[in-house]
Amino acid sequence: RLPGLAAVQADADNWRFRELLAGQLAGLAALYEEMDVMSSVVPMALLLCTDPVAAVRATAADQLPLLAEGMATRGALEDLASVLGGVAAMATAPSCHRRLVFVRVAGALLGARDAPRAAEAARGVLLAPLCGLAHDGVPNVRLALARFLTEALRGAAPAGPGPLAAHPAVGAAARALARDPDRDVAGTIAALGPDLPPGPGPGAGPE
Repeated sequence: RLPGLAAVQADADNWRFRELLAGQLAGLAALYEEMDVMSSVVPMALLLCTDPVAAVRATAADQLPLLAEGMATRGALEDLASVLGGVAAMATAPSCHRRLVFVRVAGALLGARDAPRAAEAARGVLLAPLCGLAHDGVPNVRLALARFLTEALRGAAPAGPGPLAAHPAVGAAARALARDPDRDVAGTIAALGPDLPPGPGPGAGPE
Protein backbone atom coordinates (compact mmCIF):
# COMPACT_ATOMS: atom_id res chain seq x y z
CA ARG A 1 0.00 0.00 0.00
CA LEU A 2 1.28 3.46 -0.92
CA PRO A 3 1.93 5.88 1.94
CA GLY A 4 -0.30 8.91 1.60
CA LEU A 5 0.92 12.48 1.32
CA ALA A 6 -0.21 13.14 4.87
CA ALA A 7 2.00 10.30 6.12
CA VAL A 8 5.01 11.64 4.23
CA GLN A 9 4.43 15.16 5.55
CA ALA A 10 3.80 13.93 9.11
CA ASP A 11 7.15 12.14 9.18
CA ALA A 12 8.97 15.42 8.72
CA ASP A 13 11.90 14.48 10.96
CA ASN A 14 12.75 11.25 9.16
CA TRP A 15 14.40 12.61 6.02
CA ARG A 16 16.17 9.31 5.33
CA PHE A 17 12.78 7.63 4.96
CA ARG A 18 11.75 10.33 2.50
CA GLU A 19 15.00 9.90 0.57
CA LEU A 20 14.43 6.15 0.42
CA LEU A 21 10.87 6.70 -0.77
CA ALA A 22 12.03 9.22 -3.37
CA GLY A 23 14.43 6.66 -4.80
CA GLN A 24 11.59 4.20 -5.37
CA LEU A 25 9.14 6.50 -7.16
CA ALA A 26 9.57 5.05 -10.66
CA GLY A 27 9.45 1.51 -9.32
CA LEU A 28 6.28 2.24 -7.37
CA ALA A 29 4.61 3.74 -10.43
CA ALA A 30 5.26 0.56 -12.40
CA LEU A 31 3.30 -1.46 -9.83
CA TYR A 32 0.06 0.51 -9.84
CA GLU A 33 -2.73 1.45 -12.21
CA GLU A 34 -2.43 4.81 -13.94
CA MET A 35 -5.22 6.28 -11.81
CA ASP A 36 -3.26 5.44 -8.65
CA VAL A 37 -0.08 6.80 -10.16
CA MET A 38 -1.73 10.15 -10.87
CA SER A 39 -3.55 10.33 -7.54
CA SER A 40 -0.70 9.19 -5.29
CA VAL A 41 2.73 8.70 -6.88
CA VAL A 42 2.88 11.90 -8.93
CA PRO A 43 1.77 14.24 -6.10
CA MET A 44 4.26 12.47 -3.83
CA ALA A 45 7.03 12.93 -6.40
CA LEU A 46 6.35 16.65 -6.76
CA LEU A 47 6.16 17.03 -2.98
CA LEU A 48 9.51 15.29 -2.51
CA CYS A 49 11.06 17.48 -5.22
CA THR A 50 10.37 20.45 -2.93
CA ASP A 51 11.54 18.73 0.26
CA PRO A 52 13.52 20.88 2.71
CA VAL A 53 16.43 18.40 2.60
CA ALA A 54 18.63 18.70 -0.49
CA ALA A 55 19.39 14.97 -0.70
CA VAL A 56 15.68 14.17 -0.85
CA ARG A 57 15.07 16.81 -3.54
CA ALA A 58 17.95 15.53 -5.66
CA THR A 59 16.81 11.90 -5.42
CA ALA A 60 13.23 12.78 -6.32
CA ALA A 61 14.34 14.95 -9.25
CA ASP A 62 16.47 12.10 -10.59
CA GLN A 63 13.51 9.72 -10.39
CA LEU A 64 11.07 12.03 -12.16
CA PRO A 65 12.42 11.34 -15.69
CA LEU A 66 12.06 7.59 -15.12
CA LEU A 67 8.55 8.12 -13.78
CA ALA A 68 7.70 10.24 -16.84
CA GLU A 69 9.32 7.72 -19.21
CA GLY A 70 7.15 4.98 -17.75
CA MET A 71 4.05 7.06 -18.40
CA ALA A 72 5.11 7.67 -22.01
CA THR A 73 5.83 3.97 -22.51
CA ARG A 74 2.39 3.04 -21.17
CA GLY A 75 0.77 5.55 -23.54
CA ALA A 76 -0.48 7.79 -20.72
CA LEU A 77 0.36 10.90 -22.73
CA GLU A 78 -2.39 13.11 -21.29
CA ASP A 79 -1.23 12.28 -17.78
CA LEU A 80 2.37 12.97 -18.78
CA ALA A 81 1.34 16.36 -20.19
CA SER A 82 -0.42 17.11 -16.91
CA VAL A 83 2.71 16.26 -14.92
CA LEU A 84 4.92 18.41 -17.15
CA GLY A 85 2.42 21.25 -16.86
CA GLY A 86 2.63 21.02 -13.07
CA VAL A 87 6.41 21.19 -13.25
CA ALA A 88 6.28 24.16 -15.65
CA ALA A 89 4.09 26.08 -13.21
CA MET A 90 7.03 26.20 -10.78
CA ALA A 91 8.90 28.50 -13.19
CA THR A 92 6.59 31.39 -12.36
CA ALA A 93 6.24 30.70 -8.63
CA PRO A 94 6.66 33.76 -6.38
CA SER A 95 9.17 31.83 -4.28
CA CYS A 96 12.70 31.83 -5.67
CA HIS A 97 13.25 28.52 -3.87
CA ARG A 98 10.45 26.99 -5.92
CA ARG A 99 11.99 28.41 -9.11
CA LEU A 100 15.32 26.84 -8.13
CA VAL A 101 13.53 23.53 -7.74
CA PHE A 102 12.08 24.03 -11.21
CA VAL A 103 15.56 24.45 -12.71
CA ARG A 104 16.70 21.22 -11.04
CA VAL A 105 13.63 19.22 -12.04
CA ALA A 106 13.37 20.60 -15.57
CA GLY A 107 17.08 20.01 -16.07
CA ALA A 108 16.74 16.40 -14.97
CA LEU A 109 13.87 15.83 -17.39
CA LEU A 110 15.47 17.63 -20.33
CA GLY A 111 18.85 15.99 -19.88
CA ALA A 112 17.65 12.44 -19.21
CA ARG A 113 19.51 10.24 -21.71
CA ASP A 114 17.93 7.10 -20.24
CA ALA A 115 14.42 8.54 -20.64
CA PRO A 116 14.30 9.72 -24.29
CA ARG A 117 10.51 9.90 -24.61
CA ALA A 118 10.20 11.92 -21.43
CA ALA A 119 13.02 14.23 -22.54
CA GLU A 120 11.37 14.83 -25.91
CA ALA A 121 8.02 15.61 -24.30
CA ALA A 122 9.75 17.88 -21.77
CA ARG A 123 11.38 19.94 -24.51
CA GLY A 124 7.99 21.00 -25.80
CA VAL A 125 6.76 22.10 -22.37
CA LEU A 126 9.69 23.01 -20.14
CA LEU A 127 12.40 24.45 -22.36
CA ALA A 128 10.81 27.86 -22.96
CA PRO A 129 10.01 28.62 -19.29
CA LEU A 130 13.43 27.29 -18.27
CA CYS A 131 15.28 29.54 -20.70
CA GLY A 132 13.09 32.45 -19.62
CA LEU A 133 14.74 32.27 -16.21
CA ALA A 134 17.89 33.74 -17.79
CA HIS A 135 16.23 37.04 -16.89
CA ASP A 136 15.10 36.04 -13.40
CA GLY A 137 15.57 38.71 -10.76
CA VAL A 138 17.40 36.37 -8.36
CA PRO A 139 21.07 35.67 -9.16
CA ASN A 140 20.99 32.18 -7.63
CA VAL A 141 18.23 31.15 -10.03
CA ARG A 142 20.23 32.44 -13.00
CA LEU A 143 23.33 30.70 -11.64
CA ALA A 144 21.48 27.36 -11.42
CA LEU A 145 20.35 27.81 -15.03
CA ALA A 146 23.88 28.74 -16.12
CA ARG A 147 25.22 25.54 -14.55
CA PHE A 148 22.62 23.42 -16.31
CA LEU A 149 23.23 25.05 -19.70
CA THR A 150 26.99 24.72 -19.30
CA GLU A 151 26.63 20.99 -18.81
CA ALA A 152 24.02 20.66 -21.58
CA LEU A 153 26.05 22.56 -24.16
CA ARG A 154 29.55 21.41 -23.30
CA GLY A 155 31.01 19.66 -26.35
CA ALA A 156 32.93 17.26 -24.12
CA ALA A 157 29.70 15.63 -22.86
CA PRO A 158 29.76 11.83 -23.37
CA ALA A 159 27.12 11.85 -26.10
CA GLY A 160 27.76 15.36 -27.40
CA PRO A 161 25.61 18.38 -26.60
CA GLY A 162 22.47 16.75 -27.99
CA PRO A 163 19.29 18.35 -29.34
CA LEU A 164 19.17 21.11 -26.72
CA ALA A 165 22.15 22.84 -28.31
CA ALA A 166 20.23 23.42 -31.55
CA HIS A 167 17.26 25.09 -29.88
CA PRO A 168 17.24 28.90 -30.44
CA ALA A 169 15.92 29.59 -26.92
CA VAL A 170 18.88 27.75 -25.40
CA GLY A 171 21.39 29.82 -27.34
CA ALA A 172 19.60 33.06 -26.50
CA ALA A 173 19.53 32.16 -22.80
CA ALA A 174 23.22 31.23 -22.78
CA ARG A 175 24.20 34.49 -24.48
CA ALA A 176 22.06 36.50 -22.05
CA LEU A 177 23.75 34.78 -19.11
CA ALA A 178 27.17 35.46 -20.63
CA ARG A 179 26.33 39.19 -20.31
CA ASP A 180 24.92 38.78 -16.79
CA PRO A 181 25.95 41.49 -14.29
CA ASP A 182 26.57 38.80 -11.66
CA ARG A 183 30.18 37.65 -11.91
CA ASP A 184 29.45 34.07 -10.87
CA VAL A 185 26.70 33.67 -13.46
CA ALA A 186 28.71 35.15 -16.32
CA GLY A 187 31.81 33.19 -15.27
CA THR A 188 29.93 29.89 -15.28
CA ILE A 189 28.73 30.38 -18.85
CA ALA A 190 32.16 31.67 -19.90
CA ALA A 191 33.46 28.15 -19.18
CA LEU A 192 31.71 27.06 -22.39
CA GLY A 193 34.28 28.93 -24.46
CA PRO A 194 33.82 27.98 -28.13
CA ASP A 195 30.77 25.89 -27.25
CA LEU A 196 28.76 29.06 -26.53
CA PRO A 197 26.13 29.22 -29.32
CA PRO A 198 26.71 32.11 -31.75
CA GLY A 199 24.25 34.96 -32.01
CA PRO A 200 21.69 35.39 -34.79
CA GLY A 201 22.99 36.28 -38.21
CA PRO A 202 22.96 39.75 -39.82
CA GLY A 203 19.52 41.21 -40.22
CA ALA A 204 18.01 39.14 -37.41
CA GLY A 205 15.87 40.93 -34.87
CA PRO A 206 17.00 41.61 -31.31
CA GLU A 207 17.01 38.73 -28.85
